[in-house]
Amino acid sequence: MTIASVESVKREFDLANINEIELEEYINSLKSFSKSLMIRLDNSFKIYKNVFNTEAREAGFENTKTLLDELDNSEELKLFVYLFGYYENKFFAPDGTKPLSNLIKVLKLIDKFPTDPKLPWPTVDGFLLFDKSTEQRIKKIGNHDIKQDDFLGKIKFFSAEEDIVISNLYSPSYNSRKNDIFKLFINLKIASCIDKLPSVEYIDLKENKIISKAENVKTIEHQNKKINLENYVSELFREVFIDTQKEIKEKKIIPQYVDIESELWKQLLNQANIIKQQLLQMKTEYINILDHFDSERNELLFEIRNFLIKNDLDERFLPDRNTIESIKGGKGLMKRISASDGGIAEIKKDYPKWIIDKITMEENSKSQKPIVDTNNIAPIYIKKGDKIVDTNNNEPINIQKGDK
Repeated sequence: MTIASVESVKREFDLANINEIELEEYINSLKSFSKSLMIRLDNSFKIYKNVFNTEAREAGFENTKTLLDELDNSEELKLFVYLFGYYENKFFAPDGTKPLSNLIKVLKLIDKFPTDPKLPWPTVDGFLLFDKSTEQRIKKIGNHDIKQDDFLGKIKFFSAEEDIVISNLYSPSYNSRKNDIFKLFINLKIASCIDKLPSVEYIDLKENKIISKAENVKTIEHQNKKINLENYVSELFREVFIDTQKEIKEKKIIPQYVDIESELWKQLLNQANIIKQQLLQMKTEYINILDHFDSERNELLFEIRNFLIKNDLDERFLPDRNTIESIKGGKGLMKRISASDGGIAEIKKDYPKWIIDKITMEENSKSQKPIVDTNNIAPIYIKKGDKIVDTNNNEPINIQKGDK
C-alpha cells in the first residue's frame, strides 16, 4: 500500500482505528446480511422467476426491487465490497471502470472478484527454510515429499508496518530518490553476497560526460576524504527507511486498538467469503433475470427500442453497427452500448430476449380482462320466500327488529 492510496482506503471504512466492540459489530452485521441474502433475497428471486410468465410478474418484480433497494443502501454491502479491495466502490476492467453501486452490479461481477477477501494492510507470512539437502532437491520443478526433520522453520523479518515501508520504497511513484537509494542498497548487498565490487563513473554534470571510471571500488574520494561506499549507502538507506516509517505511523494504516493477530479479523474475512459464495450461487441460479433489475441496463435497452421505433426499424432486431451509426443519434447510442457491461457483444445477446419478453408482456396486458374486486361492490338483496338473500354470495341475511 502506497501512502498516496491511504486516503482512498480510509474513505469508506477506517478499520485500523476501530476497537474490538466495533469490529464485532461489523462481523455480526455481515452475518445478518448473509441471512438476508440466503433467505429473503433468494426466496424473492425464486418467486419472481416462477411467476415471470404469469399475471403476478409485476407484483413479483416490485417485491424483489423493494428488497434490492433496501440491501443496496446498506453499509454491509459496502463493507463486503471493501473487503475485496474495491475501496472506492469501483471495479476496474479492461473495457472500463464499472461502479459497484448496487447488489445487482455486484452479482453480475462477483465471479471476477479476487479469490479471497483481504484486510487493508499486508499479512506478513514469512519464508519457509529447509536443510541443505532438501533445499537442493526442492529447487527442481515437480512435487516433493518433505518430512518434518527437513524443516528448519519459518523466517520472518518485518512487521506489517515495516512491510508497508518497504513497499513504498520499492515504488518510484512514492518518491523517486528514495526508490533510487533503496535499489542502490539492495544491489550493493547482492553484489557483496556474490563477492562483486561496483564500478564508479565520475561525470561532468554540466556536460553530462564521463570524466573517468574506476573498477572494483570500495571507497570514493571526495573533497580530500575517503568515503566507504557500503557504509555510506547503508547509512542513506537507514535514513530513508526511518523517515518513511515515520510517515506510515502518522497515517495509522495498521490496527491501533485491536491486535493485528486477533481471531476477530479472520472472522470478518470469513463472513465476507461466505457472502461471496452465496452470491456466486445466486448468479448461477438466477443469471437470466438479473438484467431485469439493472436500471441502467434497462434504460439502455429502452433507448435502443425507442431509437429503432423512431427510425422506422423493426424493434425486434438489432441492426449492425454501420446501420445504427448512419442514423442521426446513432453514433452516441453506439458509444453508450460499447461502454455498457459486456459491450456490444452482450447487448446483441440481451436485446432480442429483452424485446420479446417486453412485447409479450404488453400484448398479454392488453388481452387481459379487467379484474373486479367484489369486496367493493354494493350488495343487492332479494326476497326468496320468507328470507332476504345477498346476490353476491347467495347467503341469507338475518334481519332483526329495527333494521330497515
